[in-house]
Order: sequence, then C-alpha cells, then structure tokens
Amino acid sequence: MNRSLWLKIGGTAILLFYLFSTHDFSRTYVVLKESTTWLLLPCLVVSLFSQVLGAYRWQILSTPQGFDLPFREFFKTFMLGNFLSLFLPGTAGGDIGRIFYIAKKSGQSSLKALGTLIPERIFGLLTLLLLTAIAGLLLPTQQIAAYWQTSVLSFCGFTLLGCLSLYLIPIQKLVEKFPHLTVLSHFSVYWRNLPLLSLSLLLSLLAHLLMILIHLLIAQSLGLNLSFACLTWIYGLVSLAAVLPISLNGMGVREGAYIALLGLFGVSSHQGMAFALYWFFILLMTGLLGGWPLLTGNALPRPQPKNTP
Repeated sequence: MNRSLWLKIGGTAILLFYLFSTHDFSRTYVVLKESTTWLLLPCLVVSLFSQVLGAYRWQILSTPQGFDLPFREFFKTFMLGNFLSLFLPGTAGGDIGRIFYIAKKSGQSSLKALGTLIPERIFGLLTLLLLTAIAGLLLPTQQIAAYWQTSVLSFCGFTLLGCLSLYLIPIQKLVEKFPHLTVLSHFSVYWRNLPLLSLSLLLSLLAHLLMILIHLLIAQSLGLNLSFACLTWIYGLVSLAAVLPISLNGMGVREGAYIALLGLFGVSSHQGMAFALYWFFILLMTGLLGGWPLLTGNALPRPQPKNTP
C-alpha cells in the first residue's frame, strides 16, 4: 500500500478512536430508539431518485464524447460506482470503477471516459458551493458565529470563481502547449453548448436538493426543528469535509462534522451522532443496491456471438 493510503487508515483510526472514547453511544441509542424510523423508507426512495438524476446527467455529458449507450447502462454503472466506493479507499475508487466499466461497455478509451467524469464532478461542485453560499447568507449571525459565516462564504466564493474561470481558459491552446492535458480538450464541447451546460447544472441542483430533502426527513424523524437553510449549509460543509484525503471514505470526518455543525444550532452531540448514523445508513443502503450488477454478472456487457457462415 502507498503512503497516502496508510495515512488515510491512520487518520480514520484516530478519528474513530476519538469519537468512541468521547461519545456515549448508549444515549445515541436512546435517541435512535425514540425516533420515527419509518421515515427512512422515503429517504431511500428520494436517494434512489437522486441517483437516477445523476446517471441521466452523466449520460447527457457523455453523449457528445461519443458514448452512445442506453440510459440503463449509465444508471447501472453509476450505481455500481456507489457500491465500489463503499469498499475501495476514497471516493476516487468508485470513479475509477465507473471509468473502467463505461469504457469497456462503449469500446472507448479510459482516458476518454475520464473526460466525461471530470465535468460531471465540476458541475456538481459548482452547484454545491452555490447552495452552501446562499444558505450561509440566509442564516442570521445570531445562529452561527460570524467567523463561521465569513469563512464559509469566502471559501465558496473563491472556489466558485476558480471553477468559473475555466470558462475563460483557451483549452485548445493549453492542450497544444501541454500534450499531457489532452483530456481537457473534451471540455470545449460543453462551453459551446449553452443548453447542455444549463441542463447539466439544473440536474446537479435538483440532485443536491433531493439530498437536502433527505436531511429534512432525518431531522423530522429525530424531532429536530431545523430550517431548510440550516440543513443546506450543513449538508454542503459535510459533503466538502467528507472528501478531504484524511480518512477512508470520510469515515470519522463525516460523523464529527455533523456533531460539530449541528451543535451550532443547539442540537446535542447524541442527536448529532444519531443524525450522522441515519445519513450513513442511507448512503450504505444506496451503495449496496448498486452492487446488484456484480452479483448477477451483468456488470460488463456480454460478448456478442460471432456470425457463422
């Protein structure tokens, strides 16, 4: 194993040890026992619908690159990526799986498949940062410390400007000067197609809003009176924190972030941990459903029979 993986394993162990040594899980169990567990069912339905939107966004971004596959193949591969991310270190593990399978199914190169994932991630990040920044503006400083509000807004603002500045980069000239950046040449098709760009951003926005709806349902099940803006702000920050390369798949980081951020709004650490566990359960169940193609042997396309004379 390389050094970065060992560091992630060590970071995960430290974070989980801290959580288990400082948290009374018996009180969290009481919170979970008293919650409205049937609300987890609509959470799963909403989560699956958001995966449908994500797969459709990936399809429309892949079609201009020559990936002419039916939607079911994109959805199956998209869900398979969620499954692989549960067991492979980091979110990149699921992305690598998606690149491998979609390239095999379409007969395209892995580099070209990577060119479909990068804009998808960029559009998702843009909408997430935009939602987080707007939610931060809607939250009164009486609820959260002013430095929290300023720091988050500054981070989101600078990152948004950085992403949007890609629009001004002469990609073709950049690729000619640095041939190893050939994958970037695929992006120009999106800048020239404003309807496609707008639809991709809209689908990303809807997918994130569905995730926030799940947060609202979890809060409702735990009896927490939290506003839409509050949960949007928390969802954005936790999502950004979970991809930091300091633990395996955000384990420990995600739970600690929920406890800390929900605590800013008067939620106890036991309720915060229960919230994090419910969210992890939704992610886990959605990811496990994505493993169905592997179990049925349908992860890769079946070889076509040769024509006999």
